[in-house]
Amino acid sequence: MVDGPARDPERRRAGAPERGASRVGAFSVSLFLIATLLFLPPLVTLGEGPADLFGLPRIFVILFAVWIGVVAMIYLIAERVDRPAPRDD
Repeated sequence: MVDGPARDPERRRAGAPERGASRVGAFSVSLFLIATLLFLPPLVTLGEGPADLFGLPRIFVILFAVWIGVVAMIYLIAERVDRPAPRDD
């Protein structure tokens, strides 16, 4: 078994992003684009109508559910990001 730069952190290039960091960044951009599309008027107006859910207009329930979903995904992304270790000064 050969220890290459990917296996040995000492041999990894300085300043090169880790594989997990690039995936989190790509997922963050994807979430932003999807959330932007979900809140655009053509998709938001799909929820209009006379029907009520829980005594509220359907569009409010849909917007709130989408918003909660986006916030939950942001939370999950933030939990996956490594936090820097505290510095000793």
